[in-house]
Amino acid sequence: MQKNVFVYCNGNSKIGSGHFWRCLNIADELRKRQLAITFLYTSLSDKLQQVLAEKEYPGTALNTTLKEGFTEYLNGQSGRQRSNLLIVDSDLTEFYELDFQNAVIQTGTKLMIITVNPNFKYVSHLILNQNILSLSQNYDTSKETRALFGPEYFIYKLEYRDEEVRKKTKTNGDVLIAFGGADPCNYTFQLMKFILTKTELEHINFHVVVGPLNPQLDDIMEMCSGVGNVSVHYNTNRMKEIMQSCAIAVCSPGMVYWESILLGLRTILLSSSPREKPIAKFLNDQHYGLTISNYDEPLSTEKFELLEKELVLGTTEFYSRLDHLRGLINPKGVEKVAEEIEKILI
Repeated sequence: MQKNVFVYCNGNSKIGSGHFWRCLNIADELRKRQLAITFLYTSLSDKLQQVLAEKEYPGTALNTTLKEGFTEYLNGQSGRQRSNLLIVDSDLTEFYELDFQNAVIQTGTKLMIITVNPNFKYVSHLILNQNILSLSQNYDTSKETRALFGPEYFIYKLEYRDEEVRKKTKTNGDVLIAFGGADPCNYTFQLMKFILTKTELEHINFHVVVGPLNPQLDDIMEMCSGVGNVSVHYNTNRMKEIMQSCAIAVCSPGMVYWESILLGLRTILLSSSPREKPIAKFLNDQHYGLTISNYDEPLSTEKFELLEKELVLGTTEFYSRLDHLRGLINPKGVEKVAEEIEKILI
């Protein structure tokens, strides 16, 4: 029997590329298990489409997010000798509506939804929420829905999967500033503009990671050019190596956060989207990191001063429960997710 997985995700300068990279990591693991993968999207940047082409993944652009567009496509892929699964990774709530879920399932297609939203009824075959916040939330699911919740299912990139979870938080090292490929809140530019004015921070080495979708890429490069304690890394494939030289990461509560925690870094957090804001609050409240701002708030003088204080002095109160968090992490979480997918495609 042919087993097909259709992966729907988007990535662009407005929403960032986190959905795309998570789905790509899942796809790579499923391909190892001889499953056929096709990517679906309604808005995917040219650079991300190029990534799919380089990895030889078929990609199909859909012109709608309405259920009719998906059911028409999926009906065209059905057959007696096929077992199909649709994976949806999106913050658009129309994908969480029962109308959409039921319409997909009625085509004979299995459904997996990657979500951080507990405010909907889920009848999909699988739901995935890899954030620790999900362990304290109540999700309304059908009896047939298998829920994959928490960091034991975290989707790490390949180079992190054989890493042993660091037992102790690092106290000495450089500072990483990284907000993904797009940085939709323009945090990198704002933070570096502040940091470069502070003589008190001149003794700290900063590693600034920027991606191809960052709208102020040229301005960041120019601003940091020739600054002795600042290294700018563009679209780097050395992220793990850079992180290993750092003790603090300034980032959003997404992929970079979890990579940092795995490697023993402390984190200063700024949420970049509505989905990240409650996660950032939870991580701060649980002393898993220090959250200083959110996507819907301006970066005020007070917040810049808090950042400076934390970089210069450092505290332990914001990170007192990191050992507990690390005990929940499974660097090979993508393998557990793939195993669950294989089960429903039998």
